[in-house]
Amino acid sequence: MTYVIGESSLLDELGVVVLVADPEGRVTDVRGAVTSGFGYRPEELLNKSMCDLASAESRELFDRKLRLQLSQPGTPSVYQLTLLTKTRSRVRVHVTTALLREQGKTIGIAAILHPALESVAAPAHSSWLSLTPRQHEILLMLAEGLSTIEIAARLTIQRDTVRSHIRTLLRALESHSRLEAVVKARQAGLI
Repeated sequence: MTYVIGESSLLDELGVVVLVADPEGRVTDVRGAVTSGFGYRPEELLNKSMCDLASAESRELFDRKLRLQLSQPGTPSVYQLTLLTKTRSRVRVHVTTALLREQGKTIGIAAILHPALESVAAPAHSSWLSLTPRQHEILLMLAEGLSTIEIAARLTIQRDTVRSHIRTLLRALESHSRLEAVVKARQAGLI
């Protein structure tokens, strides 16, 4: 069965990209602003893993969210990621994923990507914008609620290294706790 996503011209105007993938995460259909937003022709993404578009610090999160969506059918999942364009520039996007089902069986997954707009709720300070990719990765894991031990295990680094990154994050985000740092980062559109 073919799923009709919508007119690509409307999606292009909105700056939205829709990716449809099989249950293994390989792209089977691409619609929308993929050329203007990411520099790819739609056919260049066919049969690639959706996770191949993610930046290094977002790849594991994207993969985990897709696997979770596939293993726990239910409501769509909404989150933010940093994706890479064909020229390797970074683009922050909002992602909504949902399962495609037919007669109760999962036949794929759809991901709707649209550029994350700058937050007007809290201006980003210059120190916030200078987070390293590793610090941003750890910030995303803090937002998931992971402990220092869990972050160290996932990244295969020492706990003291994680603690050092977290102290730097707290200073950069002018926060007194991990929770406050995550809240400020969300308000600023960093995660």
